[in-house]
Amino acid sequence: MKTLLRLALATLVTFLLTEVGIRIYRHAIDQIPPHPDASLAAEWDWAKDHLAAGKPTTGSDVRHDPNLGWVNEPRTRDAKGSATRVARPRTPGVPRVVLVGDSFTRELGALDARFPDGGLFRPGWEVVNLSVQGFGVGQAWLRFRQTGVRYQGDIAVFGLYLRDYFRTFRTFRGYAKPTFSVDAQGEVAIHNTPVLGPEALYEAYRSGERKIGRFGRSWVLDFISGRMQLYRNHSRIQPDQFAIFTALLRSFREDAEAHGACPVLLVFPTRPDRYPGSIYEKLEGRTREIAPSLGLPYVSLAQALYEGVSDEERALIFNEDSGAHMSDHGRLEVLRVLDAALERLEPGVCPKPGPLVTAP
Repeated sequence: MKTLLRLALATLVTFLLTEVGIRIYRHAIDQIPPHPDASLAAEWDWAKDHLAAGKPTTGSDVRHDPNLGWVNEPRTRDAKGSATRVARPRTPGVPRVVLVGDSFTRELGALDARFPDGGLFRPGWEVVNLSVQGFGVGQAWLRFRQTGVRYQGDIAVFGLYLRDYFRTFRTFRGYAKPTFSVDAQGEVAIHNTPVLGPEALYEAYRSGERKIGRFGRSWVLDFISGRMQLYRNHSRIQPDQFAIFTALLRSFREDAEAHGACPVLLVFPTRPDRYPGSIYEKLEGRTREIAPSLGLPYVSLAQALYEGVSDEERALIFNEDSGAHMSDHGRLEVLRVLDAALERLEPGVCPKPGPLVTAP
């Protein structure tokens, strides 16, 4: 009995010392308290930074949107290849492609001047790129439903960077955002809207209506719980999350077809040195499996750019200077692959669900 009591006491003392230590350490490096809810922790980080700055912002090149969280201006090209505003009404006889996604898809519009003749932005096509940096799958779908359908594209491209999958289930990432669920009929339900504006959120923290941290919570247990949640999400694909993901893709296809556009799913892999065996490789495989049943033609960039090529060639897709994003070479390769896929399409005829490009 005495041994058990000594063990219990030693455990308690160790826990208390660890609790004190983690609080001292995080205060010393100016970090917020840990929390198992990554979205709430991200909101606290936003509040801490903006309270220190003395003003609220959503970013230098984005503005608040009550439905999407944040948004920026579209990148558009007219039929002559010039970067100019494209009118929503269709130009008779001029084909148009509309793209939605995150920064991976948005950055495709920054390389036109260096892209050879005959590329995606070749003369004769109007291009409307509505992609927004930091978006998750649900936001990209909502962007298309809210704005994209009004541009009446012949082709609607949904750019899916595989990390966007996990962004979909967060209520805050960079800034507050909508979340999504699936009802009993398989329809997508939208939550956390209207999204609070940055001025109102800033004032809520400045006035003390909202507070950073929670009184009475153990930082040690919250840290461990957060790590366990992260491991759970990244160790295998969760059925409830995947059901929301598939419902969003199905809704994109239905919205595109209802407005006369042929839907195409463009799937971006993560870096080649971190991709094999990762949750993202598993997710890409599952996406390819379910795309035909969702009625979606797709382009797998992992297959097109990673399979059947040397390690040196794969390494060029991302480089040390590009950080988390593709290199210029990688983006040019994506444009070539996408252009080759779209060039196979017959005017006015949507492709059959399934792969548009096979591995080399």
